[in-house]
Amino acid sequence: MSPLINKFNVLVTDRFDFNALSWLKVQPELDLVVLDSTVLPSDPPDLELSKAQALIVRSKTEINESLLKRAPQLKIIVSCTAGFDHIDLLACQKAGVQVMVTPDGHTQSAAELTIGLMIGCSRWLPKAHEQVIKGSWDRQSLTGTELCGKTLGIVGLGRIGKKVTQIAQAIGLNVIAFDPYIDHKLSQSLNVKMMSYQELLLQSHIISFHVPKSKETTHMLRASNLEDIDHGVIIVNTSRGDVIDALLLQEGLKSRVILAAGLDVFHKEPLPKDSPILKYQNCLFSPHIGATTTEALSKVSWDAAYKVINYVKNQSVTDTLPPNALWYTNPMGFSDQN
Repeated sequence: MSPLINKFNVLVTDRFDFNALSWLKVQPELDLVVLDSTVLPSDPPDLELSKAQALIVRSKTEINESLLKRAPQLKIIVSCTAGFDHIDLLACQKAGVQVMVTPDGHTQSAAELTIGLMIGCSRWLPKAHEQVIKGSWDRQSLTGTELCGKTLGIVGLGRIGKKVTQIAQAIGLNVIAFDPYIDHKLSQSLNVKMMSYQELLLQSHIISFHVPKSKETTHMLRASNLEDIDHGVIIVNTSRGDVIDALLLQEGLKSRVILAAGLDVFHKEPLPKDSPILKYQNCLFSPHIGATTTEALSKVSWDAAYKVINYVKNQSVTDTLPPNALWYTNPMGFSDQN
């Protein structure tokens, strides 16, 4: 008679790729519990939490001290995200819970959306769509600009910034970048000229932000930067809403210093219906969908699945938090570049 296996209890609290989930279900080492992500509140039920030794989450599930107290057996959390605004890292450290993320799975999707927002803003696609819907045909009012030959300023040359650079160069954009922490061999390999933040603001026709949320990057673009921005710039943000000061954005759009803005992220999400930014027609919005593709879901789900099984079998952990990245650990780097 074969001995009983003490199975490792895994709780999945949000959307997950069907094939990866099916694979996890047949792993003999695991006891898998999957909550209905279509009706689940952001806080999982007590009964399931009390048994969980591993949590697989997305940003919908907020990991805080209260949740951790209700999960006394919890050993690991795998978040199917690159960002971790929804995770209280200090609380996890105090509880002895190891946290991992899936940083690579969203890169292509986020980069493609970034380029899409650039094209949408430069060709007035929101206005064009509205015209056709309303039966108008005023093409002259929709005269746009080509991206080819323009200068794109990338702020943050990490995974997504690098991918945006490669796509942008393929369509003829000249790319410059600000990132005080990268190896300059990377910028050379990408054929990207590195410069100070202020120089980038002055020289860019389009500025795209690809930095993590931290004290250093909060309001990285603020009202005091207006005098440094080239008149008629396009601003694109698919990183975090707090990176751009809302006052700067409104003032810039009103004065037309900012020709247009493509925003996938906002200071408050969902964006309130009475938000002043909604009145500006030279904006293109999307509801934080940088990672919302079938392919990205599959990639992060498989990554999370492998992370769980590798932990159970080998006590192996990868892509752990807090990240070993200077954007988080060196608060002086950005200030020195201004």
